[in-house]
Amino acid sequence: MAIRPIRSDADHDAALEAIGGVMGAAPGTPQADRLEVLVTLVEAYEARRWPVEAPDPVAMIQPVMEARGYRQNGHGGCRDQAAQTMTLVRNAG
Repeated sequence: MAIRPIRSDADHDAALEAIGGVMGAAPGTPQADRLEVLVTLVEAYEARRWPVEAPDPVAMIQPVMEARGYRQNGHGGCRDQAAQTMTLVRNAG
């Protein structure tokens, strides 16, 4: 397979198959160079095709707080600590 841009899912599948053929190539060989280029192309295509958005920090921390029995109106002996934590998380996002 000639190395070319990945523009479709079919191109992506072909590139993955080509990667399988050179996986484990010894460093410094033409096969290792081919592997590096193919992986770079696949990563770029996957980032465009299936972007992963950054998670909402508040949505991430709330289930943990709930699982530990913390409430936003106080936890760990400090009434305002949960609210402060949530404010910090919101401001970080």
